[in-house]
Amino acid sequence: MGFSEFLNTRRASAKTLVANLRKTYEYVSVLGVDVKARSVRVNRNTSGISAGRDTECGFAVKLHNGGVFFEYSLDDIAGDVSVLAERIRNAFSVSALGENTIAVPTLSDEPLQQSFCRESDLASHSEAERLEFCKQLCQGLLEKSENLLNAMVILGSLEVSKL
Repeated sequence: MGFSEFLNTRRASAKTLVANLRKTYEYVSVLGVDVKARSVRVNRNTSGISAGRDTECGFAVKLHNGGVFFEYSLDDIAGDVSVLAERIRNAFSVSALGENTIAVPTLSDEPLQQSFCRESDLASHSEAERLEFCKQLCQGLLEKSENLLNAMVILGSLEVSKL
């Protein structure tokens, strides 16, 4: 399980968007997230494999202009970045605030360079193998006692990439 190919293809757009918005805002950051979740569920009567509830993909742009913080969320940043930057600027035209803002120190960012990968052998097992594993565990649990009416085994995986 490597870094998200989707986010990798948006890396240049994110840098260009930050550079474009920095012309207007003191602080700009773009966070891209691609989370893939899968769930294998088995009980006495049913079994299934589905996308997990934690699956998500998209971007959050955070901005600060000296007195007001803004956040803009969107599914994708591909395409004409200058048009996107202008759409974001237009969404936050807040001239009505006037003097009703507070002064805060400019946020400083230091270069963030973190990368890690937790080793796992999950990718070396097919979904059919994972399903069979859960079925065997469920059956083993049910065989522990005749008083058990049902057992549920859930195997979940979560692959997270952030840019």
